[in-house]
Amino acid sequence: MTLDESKTLFREALDILSEKEAHTDPANVLDLSVREKISVYDSEYVSLAISLHCKLVTADKELPRKFPGFAVSMEDFTNGVSFRPRVVI
Repeated sequence: MTLDESKTLFREALDILSEKEAHTDPANVLDLSVREKISVYDSEYVSLAISLHCKLVTADKELPRKFPGFAVSMEDFTNGVSFRPRVVI
């Protein structure tokens, strides 16, 4: 494969992936961070899970406690522990 062919494939891949990107509202992220006393970094992931109505699988011990409707430990996830997401924002 030539360099030009590689560049073309790379651009096509980025176009496909960018269509699937999900974004969070920065104001909601900051509100959640302050309200729940978690880092903005963690809040970004929690907010994303909430907006997508999906599980956040995490090694963090605090997040599953604070967000039992969305965050689940890796151990519980691999053991098949189920839960129903609930809206917290």
